[in-house]
Amino acid sequence: MRGADVRAVDFVVYQDNRVQRLIQVCWDPGDPLTREREMRALVTAGNDLACKDLLMLTRSVEKVKEFSWFGRSGTVRSMPVRKWLMEAESDGVAR
Repeated sequence: MRGADVRAVDFVVYQDNRVQRLIQVCWDPGDPLTREREMRALVTAGNDLACKDLLMLTRSVEKVKEFSWFGRSGTVRSMPVRKWLMEAESDGVAR
């Protein structure tokens, strides 16, 4: 999903014709500029699409962070991609 200001979210997950989850992939969010860019995209899209499930898949970072930007805010959950895939396998859910 691309916003009017050319920020992109990598994946939009739909269920029953509604946006269920937004996913951003950021291998190494250690650089503050990279992390902020990726979180801005998620929070902006989350606000635009009325989606609160904001997920950033990373190489190794796992945390939950509140993020605000120009009056838009949201909670971004970061988790290692391997953990996300292993949870999907144990749940029997296709990701």
